[in-house]
Amino acid sequence: MRRRAPVAALAAWLALFLAFAPLKPDPRFRVLAREMSGRRIAFARELGAHDQYSLRSIASGHYLRGELDQAIAALEEALARGGPLQAELEQLAARLRRERDERRAGDGN
Repeated sequence: MRRRAPVAALAAWLALFLAFAPLKPDPRFRVLAREMSGRRIAFARELGAHDQYSLRSIASGHYLRGELDQAIAALEEALARGGPLQAELEQLAARLRRERDERRAGDGN
């Protein structure tokens, strides 16, 4: 039973992603997604996000907003706290650092 929860969550996420895919090019949708991500970040911080799950959610919100430095900082905070997501978060942080470095190299900064 326990193994079904991640599969069900992934299926729900995929369905939601596919449902919103046609809206992604619309600038109004991007503004809405940015606003909702900001609210999610603020809510998690107000609750005192302190575990790896909450900090991963905050990192995700920053990533969706295009805030790579803040996303990486949230992942580094989660890694410093330690926990069950350590390996996953290390990989994710490394990927975001590479993405950030590539963007900076492309910008000439």
